[in-house]
Amino acid sequence: MYNYHTHTKRCGHASGKDEDYVLAAIKEGYDGLGFSDHVMLPNIISDSVRGRYEQKNEYLNSIKSLKDKYQNQIEIYVGFECEWDKKFEKYYRSLLDGNEVDYLIFGNHSCYFKNHSEYGLKISSTTVYLKRYLKKTLEAFKSGLFKIMAHPDIYMSSVPWNKGAKKLAYTICKEAKKYNIALELNCGCFINDKKTNIFNEVRYRYPYPEFWKIAKEIGNTIIVGIDAHAPSALYSEKKKLMDDFIKEYKLKVSDKIDLRKELIHAKRKRKCHDLSNR
Repeated sequence: MYNYHTHTKRCGHASGKDEDYVLAAIKEGYDGLGFSDHVMLPNIISDSVRGRYEQKNEYLNSIKSLKDKYQNQIEIYVGFECEWDKKFEKYYRSLLDGNEVDYLIFGNHSCYFKNHSEYGLKISSTTVYLKRYLKKTLEAFKSGLFKIMAHPDIYMSSVPWNKGAKKLAYTICKEAKKYNIALELNCGCFINDKKTNIFNEVRYRYPYPEFWKIAKEIGNTIIVGIDAHAPSALYSEKKKLMDDFIKEYKLKVSDKIDLRKELIHAKRKRKCHDLSNR
């Protein structure tokens, strides 16, 4: 059992000490635990969404210290969950190239990102929303920086399942497979939310079954992410809802994934490109 999606209280909407997450994972029998708090961004202050940039080193050092302390009991990784914006590409790349983090998760929480006030922005036009969601997703995929896309069906939180939503699902799944990016079945809504009426469907915001039927058809690499915002999420009885979901739709789920393989490939491609332009 590996979980690559774990937050800390630094983001402003999670709770618990870093070590408590590790102890909960060990007690529950996890083989690996990845911390991927919402990325701290230079010159961005959004206290209810992400930690401040000044907290970055403290976060990284804390997790790396736990990695050493519990190395004989569990594998621990440190990373970030990131939105995509071209202006942050150099920063994201430096985190990986400098070995500050083990991996980055792409979480497409917003249509576009100019400042923190637009985080989670919802657009009245479904077509415009889906186009922007797809644009950011494809840009993130092509960057070669991400091994996982968190809750790829999060867009179904606020749109109906129509031709546009279906077409988007097919495109995301095909491109994720092309770029060897794992799609995450996210437990967050199962653990923390209840079913609500969304466009005349009584359901969870995600995971959305029709999306994952398409992922199964395309043959995507699928992993489960707890999206833990409290240590208790790692042993919540509600995780069984995800087990039931996987069984009902006969999904093939991967466990451990190679976090660095694609990044190394991306580095080689950039090096070859630089040499060819000399």
